[in-house]
Amino acid sequence: KTGEEVLAMSTGIDLPLLGFMRSHFDIYYIDPYEGGNGIVQMDHCNMLWKAERFDLIIQNHVIEHVKNDVKMVKEIFRVLKKGGLYLSCVPLSDSFIMRGQPDKEGHWREYTKRAYLSLIEQSGFTIQGIEDKSTDPSIMTTGFYAVKE
Repeated sequence: KTGEEVLAMSTGIDLPLLGFMRSHFDIYYIDPYEGGNGIVQMDHCNMLWKAERFDLIIQNHVIEHVKNDVKMVKEIFRVLKKGGLYLSCVPLSDSFIMRGQPDKEGHWREYTKRAYLSLIEQSGFTIQGIEDKSTDPSIMTTGFYAVKE
């Protein structure tokens, strides 16, 4: 193992990949709704770890499911080490939509690329790379990696 600590936040990582990651890194997997089988049940907006603990934080289609996205991204910034990487991916929409209640998919909001990246940058991150892609023609996603400088 490298000794680096990785936080996977409700990412839907498949078991073979999770096993590979565990063989190379100290990985912590959290989910706000369920625990067990190596998953710790924890609120993404109020993590119990000390500041600057993790070297890498991974999310995939998570932020749109969290009621307070600003608080969550600030909490990620808090627990990420200086120089650490934050990897995230989110589905995109043609217009930013904020809801009073989540929709049937559990989305509190829909992001435009600009709104999503602005949220990340306003929380203190420096975006290093962006990739737009889609495996489903009806859903465009954007992903990025950002650094805490």
